[in-house]
Amino acid sequence: MFREPGLAVPDAKVVIEERGDKKKKQEAGTNYRGEFLFRVPAVEAVYTVRASLKGYRTGEKEAKVAGGAAPGQERVEVNLVLEAEASK
Repeated sequence: MFREPGLAVPDAKVVIEERGDKKKKQEAGTNYRGEFLFRVPAVEAVYTVRASLKGYRTGEKEAKVAGGAAPGQERVEVNLVLEAEASK
């Protein structure tokens, strides 16, 4: 998780939901390096990853898990850049 000009965003809230199944939602926070981790089943699926932090616009991306890999062997990286909200 980053913000312009490429600085890490610690303490952001990150939510992941499997497409079509809003009940299977997980939440995590970013660490001091802006990193987060979710463990999901090793089956083909599409997830929406959403990040938010006060003072920034919510960022969102899709993450596709191909499936078929041994548990713990497939890694999908999602890089989000949060934009600062406009000052009022």
